[in-house]
Amino acid sequence: LPLFARIVDAVTQYDDFFREKENAAGKLGRHQYQKVTSCFQMLANGCSADSLDAELQMSSTLVLKTLKRFIQAVIHLFGPRYLRAPTCRDVELLLQEGERRGFPDILGSIDCMHWE
Repeated sequence: LPLFARIVDAVTQYDDFFREKENAAGKLGRHQYQKVTSCFQMLANGCSADSLDAELQMSSTLVLKTLKRFIQAVIHLFGPRYLRAPTCRDVELLLQEGERRGFPDILGSIDCMHWE
């Protein structure tokens, strides 16, 4: 599966909120791909919840609720592996890569952040 599909599957299995369900009128709600796409749009592009109404046909209230639950799911599911400070070995590898590219002794040069 592509990475996006794996993320959607993991988040949907973690939180049933992301599943496409029927409402009280028997009409299907938003598909999990729409919900996760709205989160990626906001996080990657910095767009507002209102701006996604026309594109994804989701209210800003639903977009914000979806984003909050998506972030909670991502932290729970992927945090231990991907959302952490680098280990000593990671730092060593990053410094070696930086030196190989002509930037010796520089860590975090892409986003200008410095680990404490």
